[in-house]
Amino acid sequence: MGDTPNQTVQSNVKTNVQRLTSMFTGNSASGSGPTPMELGSTTPTGSKRGRLEGDSATTTFTKLDLFDLLDEQGANYQKSTEVSIAKALDTFGIQFRSDSKSDTKELLGKYHDKLSGRFVAVETRVDKVEATVSGLSTDLSAMQSSIVEIQKEQARQAEALLLANRSGVLTWSDLQSDEFDRPPNIEVIRVSSPKYVSKTSVENALSPFLSDLGYPNDIWSVTGNEGGKDFSIQFQQNALASAKNVKHVLQNLKVNGKYKIFNAETVKIDSTIGKPQTAKLFVSGDQNPKQKAVRYMCVKFTEACKTLYPSMEWSYYDGVVQFTVEDEKDRQGLAIMLPTKSSVDRSMVQWDNILVNKYELDKTKIFDLFDKLSSGPAAAKEWCV
Repeated sequence: MGDTPNQTVQSNVKTNVQRLTSMFTGNSASGSGPTPMELGSTTPTGSKRGRLEGDSATTTFTKLDLFDLLDEQGANYQKSTEVSIAKALDTFGIQFRSDSKSDTKELLGKYHDKLSGRFVAVETRVDKVEATVSGLSTDLSAMQSSIVEIQKEQARQAEALLLANRSGVLTWSDLQSDEFDRPPNIEVIRVSSPKYVSKTSVENALSPFLSDLGYPNDIWSVTGNEGGKDFSIQFQQNALASAKNVKHVLQNLKVNGKYKIFNAETVKIDSTIGKPQTAKLFVSGDQNPKQKAVRYMCVKFTEACKTLYPSMEWSYYDGVVQFTVEDEKDRQGLAIMLPTKSSVDRSMVQWDNILVNKYELDKTKIFDLFDKLSSGPAAAKEWCV
């Protein structure tokens, strides 16, 4: 293993020091001759002097030699010191970079671990918040559905309680209320006739039908003016049971797509046979004056259109008069009936002018015939449609 720079410098210094010592002191202690410095400072006779030209230069050592030796030693020392410092700096740099890299890696690893832990905690909290929000949304939807169901049930119970709390039978004045847009009464069945008939004839015409449905004569009765055109059937039960019975009867009026036909005897005698004349009864649920007016207007308006335009197929539904032509399958609404009172007129009809222009329909002719059919003797069946 070689010597280090410090060891080399120390060895050189030691050698130079020994050389200097031997030059200045010589080997007097051992009895040897004078040193070169002594010889250079004395004459041949032994007196002290400086070195002169012509003197013997053997074994002499001057100050210049000393300075040269010192300069050489200083240069060697400086060079060795620079090399040592450079190597020390390289060693320190390598060790520092290694330590710094290790410390940085360790620090970043710890930071990564802590940051990952924070992210995991935040994600956990976010998941909990999302789960809570989702649960609240589900609970809100369920609560809204429950509220809707509760409202429906409350409305049903309120209607049932209103019917159950009513006492007595419905009077004729109740059915003939002057309120044009009153709610229809669901507890009665309406019966109308184009001719004057008696209550007994109405009972005789409807009794077989009601008996077949399970309603004997002792639980229902016919109300109305004797010898009139408008009657009602009232069940002798509480309002709730009566409403259920009315619904059941109305559902059975139509069998296999056809309505049942009821005929009652009129108060007028047929002179040819000597027996009362018969009239067709119209049976339906109760209607308020507005509903009656709408239906009446639809019937008369449709009749007028059929008379003027027989090539078209005419009908009405929910207050709208409709028609179809031969080449088309879809029904088109020509006019809607919007009555504001029981006495109807042409101002209560709203047209679809686009269809009027397209099919070249004459509104004036239709209105003139409609007015004729809805007034005077032609309106004898006003509420029997």
